[in-house]
Amino acid sequence: MTLHAYGCSLTYGQTLEDCQGENSGPGPYPSKFAWPQLLANNLGIDCMNHSMPGGSNKNIIHKLTQTQIGPKDIVVIQWSYLARWLVFDTQEDLHLGPWSLPDTPFYKYVWNQEDCKFHNRIIMDYAWLHLTSIGCKFIFSAVEKGQKTYWEDDKDLDYMFDDINFNHAKFDYKSIKDFRLDLALDQHHPGPQSHKKFAEYLAKLPVFAGLTKTN
Repeated sequence: MTLHAYGCSLTYGQTLEDCQGENSGPGPYPSKFAWPQLLANNLGIDCMNHSMPGGSNKNIIHKLTQTQIGPKDIVVIQWSYLARWLVFDTQEDLHLGPWSLPDTPFYKYVWNQEDCKFHNRIIMDYAWLHLTSIGCKFIFSAVEKGQKTYWEDDKDLDYMFDDINFNHAKFDYKSIKDFRLDLALDQHHPGPQSHKKFAEYLAKLPVFAGLTKTN
């Protein structure tokens, strides 16, 4: 039995003590102090953290469908910010996000909110159907809540997931940002206590009933 986790830097554990790269960037491997590994430790199972700092939901669904997942495995997806995107290329995939603004043609001429929400709804429904067909336990988590219709100071968008009419029973509306108790070394990403509290919260969800060491 293996826990498979997907997400962006909030799942990767960017700039936790064992995941510090140059210029406050992430280390080469996900942190062992990030919530996926802590949750797996709580459950007493193996962990595979497939997350990618700066990753989009399109990147998540691509990695998910490329992973060998069995019916006895557990999958936790902490969806990334909806405005991020991925363009596949034969040479090098192009990852787009707030760091691309304001001059990227994609955001200037192509991207808009309604199209963004539609694409993300397809991605999330696809993930739900894919995991349902495998028959494994899984849970979806929102990276952010709160409807906003403009670019924030940090140039990121966050939507309420209710707004895209995503209402599957496997969806949980809390994210690690609801448990932000401290900060990582870059003074931006969640710190070790935040990851610990989020892992403890996830372990108590009904989907994991009977699996935790404390049960």
